[in-house]
Amino acid sequence: MIKIIKYSSQILELRQEIMWPNKDIEFVKIKNDNIALHFGYFKNNKLIAVASLFPNNQIRKVAVKEKYQRMGIGSELMKFILKHNKNKSYWLNSRVDKKIFYENIGFKTIGNEFKKNEEFYIKMKI
Repeated sequence: MIKIIKYSSQILELRQEIMWPNKDIEFVKIKNDNIALHFGYFKNNKLIAVASLFPNNQIRKVAVKEKYQRMGIGSELMKFILKHNKNKSYWLNSRVDKKIFYENIGFKTIGNEFKKNEEFYIKMKI
């Protein structure tokens, strides 16, 4: 089940576990997290995936627990967000190694690769 959830330590812990396990929890906090829409995917009442949508239509911090990856959960979560407001275009900065995942959903590359926090990213839009 996917639903909009309140910003909480649960979101931060999942982000850290999946995206930046070697960094402090503060590292995964984002400016304006408190006004973003946070979407959670629950299985047996446990949060197993999360993504955040910011007021500028940027989708950030898409994270799926490792044992649930490659099962369609991330795609389902992203499609839910995109349907949240069909009249808007959305953008994100994808890690280069995750680019195909977003292309399969319909995102297109709109920029060049760049490096941030030890990772290479590419800007994408749908």
